Amino acid sequence: RGEEFIEHILERFPEGIDGLADGALLNEKAVAAVKNGGSFTAVRGYQGTGERDINFTQTWVRTQDCMYEKLDDLRKLVEAKKIFQIDPDNLNTIKVLAFLHLQKNQFNSTINLLNGYYDKFSDKKDFDYFVNMGFSYKGIEEYSISLEMYQKAKDINPNSPICYTSLAEIYLKLGEYQKADELIDIAFKIVMSSKIKSPHFPNTIKIKTDINVALGRDNENGAFLIKLLDDDFNPDVFYLLATTNSKLIDETLLK
Repeated sequence: RGEEFIEHILERFPEGIDGLADGALLNEKAVAAVKNGGSFTAVRGYQGTGERDINFTQTWVRTQDCMYEKLDDLRKLVEAKKIFQIDPDNLNTIKVLAFLHLQKNQFNSTINLLNGYYDKFSDKKDFDYFVNMGFSYKGIEEYSISLEMYQKAKDINPNSPICYTSLAEIYLKLGEYQKADELIDIAFKIVMSSKIKSPHFPNTIKIKTDINVALGRDNENGAFLIKLLDDDFNPDVFYLLATTNSKLIDETLLK
């Protein structure tokens, strides 16, 4: 930030940098830091003037602009990388780095990281290990291994909805709709029995509606979503209803 920002960049990169993500709202003051033909993305809709063949884009932050805990997560990730270089056998660091890779969809990197640690400390394989491995193998479409990992996670914690939703999602992809339906119903019961709104609620409902579509239950799908909205309005459920059958949205729901 500040007027000296551009000077600091150009001192190190005289020809300018390849790209810049402007989260500080410097806008036109920061364009000079980008080289000819580079890229510039800004928040709040700044569009640039197209000078020097720079590719100007806009990045809109609509849902996570005030989630300060995620900024704290980034701080922890940076610190984790530093700790990992000093102590590669620190389990907490391994878990944080695995989280970082998964956030970037770097599934093979996650698998290699976890294998590198747990091959040496196999007795420390826990719920997090199996869930992260299951998620990673699902990401690279190694579904048989992913199923095995999620099953082991479920054996450790049978009350976690993520095991059932993930298994249901895989069986849905494999076309085994009845298995998927049975598993998602278990996840739904666990989520709805919680006294506080579970973070797994939106994904559980999304997978349930996908399974209903696969089974040809269009009418049941609409009734299911409307019942949820009648009990407690939720924007994610409303969106699903709008995309599933917008004709079912009436003035009562809009109020």
